[in-house]
Amino acid sequence: MKNTFHSYSLRWYFQTTCERAKAKGVEIPDNWIKRMMGHALPGVQAHYSRAEILAMRDAYMRIYPFLVPDSSIARSQTKAEEALKLIAKALEAAKAKGSIDVEAGVVEDLKKLLGM
Repeated sequence: MKNTFHSYSLRWYFQTTCERAKAKGVEIPDNWIKRMMGHALPGVQAHYSRAEILAMRDAYMRIYPFLVPDSSIARSQTKAEEALKLIAKALEAAKAKGSIDVEAGVVEDLKKLLGM
């Protein structure tokens, strides 16, 4: 079978990448993904799903690192996540030693957010 590139290959990549980003915790409504792909929403969904342009832009920026893995945004996000993981570990250690008073649930919430 010949390996060819088609215009719909980009649409496939975008849809699949959005789904992968969602699986990793990026929140973006399915209707927004459909709109970003230029699809019309079926039936009455179009009347009830009214995303603001800025909200959709913010959602797109959250999936951008998945779309362009070598981007500076992806590297910055990875570094920020690594830093937050170190902070979570330090807070947990300090809390265990009793050398810091951490509000209840903060460390657990941070670890949950980071998938630790």
